Amino acid sequence: MKICLRFLSVGCLLISFSSCMRLVYGIKSPHAIQQEEIRAKAIKWHIDTAHLYELNQQFIYQLYDWQERGQKTLAKHRHQPLQLIYFNPNGKMVSQHMNCYAQGFPNLRWKRDGRMNTFPPISATAPDSAFDLSMQLQLIRPLHTVPIPMKASNYTIAIYWNSFMGRQSRRLVRVATKNLKKAGNKPYQLLFINTDNYYAGKLH
Repeated sequence: MKICLRFLSVGCLLISFSSCMRLVYGIKSPHAIQQEEIRAKAIKWHIDTAHLYELNQQFIYQLYDWQERGQKTLAKHRHQPLQLIYFNPNGKMVSQHMNCYAQGFPNLRWKRDGRMNTFPPISATAPDSAFDLSMQLQLIRPLHTVPIPMKASNYTIAIYWNSFMGRQSRRLVRVATKNLKKAGNKPYQLLFINTDNYYAGKLH
């Protein structure tokens, strides 16, 4: 997990706040959790466990590769603990939202500037063209019994969430779920990607 540690200084991570600020935002120290705990938290937060995933070991090496290739912005974006990413039916990223662009106090403001008024939402920053759906799928593993097949005709929404960021994570899930109601007749599929074990240094 040494590769992982070099990225802890990348970006504007909320978990780097002082203990006082972390308390205000409701953030706890990351710790390893079992699959059963992830499922239990997902159920509590009304996350469909049929769409539950977590980051895999390859994610660590991919971050390292981006860093070595000078793609530091991409590495910073993907390293954030809370993310909301939209891919179009062609697998191209069309919208992305990370905790470091949400701002807000004492809660992150995912809907600032009316970003969530449309589906897909207005991107918080320029989409990362080098990160598409096929790459996203290579960096996660399913936590459900029967993997859900990905349909090429659908939009795909990846929601990076965890338990250690408490209500900030829960609020992101709610915002993402609410935005789906604006999809109209656009079909979509979901990837709820848990990041607890990555930040605890315990990926499998």
